[in-house]
Amino acid sequence: HANDDYDSMSDDALRSALIGRGLDSSGNRNKLLTALREDSSFTKEVIAQTAPTDLDGYRTIAEALEAESTKGSSALQEILEQVDAKKKAEPKHVQVTIRSIGMHPEKFTAGGAP
Repeated sequence: HANDDYDSMSDDALRSALIGRGLDSSGNRNKLLTALREDSSFTKEVIAQTAPTDLDGYRTIAEALEAESTKGSSALQEILEQVDAKKKAEPKHVQVTIRSIGMHPEKFTAGGAP
């Protein structure tokens, strides 16, 4: 139990942690500590069993670009060209003014639409 900080937590903090995990928060301090440690152990076990054993399918964009650049393939160049073309593309939104009531949009979406 030396690896956890549960001993330094107050009884109220232990109860809150158990409630947050959807567990029973009644009982004395020893029962609270036991329940929290058992749940933590179970959670760690589940994570260990479901974690990938290799990085296939879990690569970051930077790792993928770096891997492609070391291969000398044209895939990296294609990706960079697509990114550049996307930056230069015309925006897809249209400026709208409702003239019948004289209103102009005050807020816009992230894509620029009113």
